[in-house]
Amino acid sequence: MKRSAVAALVVLAALAAASSCSMATDTLYTKVTGSDGQSPTENQLQAALLTVSEMPSGFEPFDLDDVESDAESDSCGEAGNPDDPATEARTAFARGAVGPFVRIAIGTFPGRGAEVVATARQEFEACTTYSQVENDGSTTTLDVNPLSLPVLGDDSLGVRAEATGNRIPVAVDLVMIRRGDVIGVILAAGPAAAVNTSEVTEAVARKQADKMTAAFG
Repeated sequence: MKRSAVAALVVLAALAAASSCSMATDTLYTKVTGSDGQSPTENQLQAALLTVSEMPSGFEPFDLDDVESDAESDSCGEAGNPDDPATEARTAFARGAVGPFVRIAIGTFPGRGAEVVATARQEFEACTTYSQVENDGSTTTLDVNPLSLPVLGDDSLGVRAEATGNRIPVAVDLVMIRRGDVIGVILAAGPAAAVNTSEVTEAVARKQADKMTAAFG
């Protein structure tokens, strides 16, 4: 099992749903790692990420490092967290103290972009629920269903994972967009009522797909 931003966002969504906790939102988190001769440059990756001015109204920059979690997901929960990009950039935003919280990552997968998305699609199609062990040892079970979204980029997929057993239901929308061997992954998480797929997830995914096309052709 692996630790991932998916786990951190589920933890964050649950915390936000349980209490209107205040999170720092004054630092934009953008990290670029790795490089090879076939991957876009750091400037290209950063230019392809949405900025706060391009997000739906009410969002502010957010430092996801503040809530990185030791929670662990099973393999189904990692389907949208592809391994070993040659280069990666990511950023995050929040709308208020209770979200939704949006994380965007763009990675390059030279020679295997189509395979990465195809593998994720197969794993999600075989998965209707997955479990996540939280920091306190408790287990959260999430139901997974496909999102009805248009095809974005060369290929795309979308799912919604929802934990309904909590006192206040929480949800994580995931959209994966491929443009050649460049893949963008968008995660939107928070109390289920706040994660409005059409107003938040689809709007962000459409803008991110357009920006990736402009950056990478």
